[in-house]
Amino acid sequence: MSNLPKISVVTPSYNQGKYLESTVRSVLDQSYPALEYIIIDGKSQDKSIEIIKKYEPYLYYWESIVDNGQSHAINKGFAKSTGDILCWINSDDMLEPGALHIIAEMFSDVSKPQWLIGAASIINKRGKNLRIRTPGHIAHTTFMHWGIDWFPQQSTAWTRAMWTLAGPLDEDLHYAMDLALWERMYRISPPLITEKILASYRVHDNAKCLVHTKDAIAERAKCIKGIVQRKWSDKLHDTNIGALEELAEDYAEIQELLACSHAYLRRLQKHPIIGCIMKWWRINIDDNTKS
Repeated sequence: MSNLPKISVVTPSYNQGKYLESTVRSVLDQSYPALEYIIIDGKSQDKSIEIIKKYEPYLYYWESIVDNGQSHAINKGFAKSTGDILCWINSDDMLEPGALHIIAEMFSDVSKPQWLIGAASIINKRGKNLRIRTPGHIAHTTFMHWGIDWFPQQSTAWTRAMWTLAGPLDEDLHYAMDLALWERMYRISPPLITEKILASYRVHDNAKCLVHTKDAIAERAKCIKGIVQRKWSDKLHDTNIGALEELAEDYAEIQELLACSHAYLRRLQKHPIIGCIMKWWRINIDDNTKS
């Protein structure tokens, strides 16, 4: 037990009483002896505080204070933490059983700036599994194509040494703070990858990115634009700043259009009638065309 690295898990929460207890139980039921669990609540008005107090004896720290949003809450949580390995799990998501032991085993040396990405089970509001999101090869283009190539925040963890170099979260970002953090981490070192499922990512009608889709897309495009500018600035020496900024903005907008098209196509494929037609077309028409 003494050889296990301490893992600090932070849960930011605001009015998520419907799912919060499932999140808390998924962390505490890990049976990981070197766990440090922190909940930062933004002064919820539902039953969240009642739930948090129920588990207070098992928490390292919790508070319920008006904050400046999710990024601010997460930063406050990690500022209170003392763990060797860090991660956050939102108050509508869950860790998979045994996830913390897998995370601990994956890091060979917690004193080094390292980070890890695992797979996540995407579930609906009732907890039904919809599909598995498994991280593929991670390159700098992953962050430039984030709308399609994204990997799950819920299954990502990192060492304190990495957080010291790449953190904290940008508190001006409310939807793409993870994208910005991962790209900074990647510039320090590539991630470790596991196909093991470490968490469940819950998709529901009240999810922030779905309620405020336009704001989320705009913020993500802004982040992608900055990434593209940094990536291309060294290679396009003869391009003036204005032209490079315009080029990066166009690129970011195109990537978001592609991501939206990709998501719409997935919804069509799941339609009970249209999906069958598309499948029939792919088998009978596309295959014949290729031959």
